[in-house]
Amino acid sequence: MQDFTENFTFNRIHKRFMVIYDSDDMRKVWKKVRSQWKKETGEKLPKRFRKYPEIWIQLNHWIEEKIAKFVDEGGEDISFLNKADLKERGWDEKILKLIYPNPDKKVYLGRGRHAYYYNASRLGELEDSEEFIEYISQKIERQRKREASKLAKAKRALDLEFVG
Repeated sequence: MQDFTENFTFNRIHKRFMVIYDSDDMRKVWKKVRSQWKKETGEKLPKRFRKYPEIWIQLNHWIEEKIAKFVDEGGEDISFLNKADLKERGWDEKILKLIYPNPDKKVYLGRGRHAYYYNASRLGELEDSEEFIEYISQKIERQRKREASKLAKAKRALDLEFVG
């Protein structure tokens, strides 16, 4: 069976929920989504989607329609990124605390876990700042030196093996 979450992950849909649902508890958001889904489709939304990939895809299209309607009514379709997305873009905890210490949204996921969402357009502006560029260039230089050191140690170890 093909992985139906390839393009539609929980991570992605949670970020899309942040556009129209103003809540700091994802459990409450899912409750609203389930209620609205049932009201509009007449069907109960399953709690687990593994067995229902077609419903998962419908839910994703449904939320995109909701966002389009929200934007038509004057709302703003904000792109949010979470910490995992930021790490892929080169951010780490230190630079995050330095130049973007407070997330735009902190959402409780349950079981003591939180997700932190950051406005993508603001992140783009910060990534163009001198402070960020300098920090990232220094980080890359440190990584390069660390890798060179590891290679030199490995080469010395090989040389010692051949000599001994």
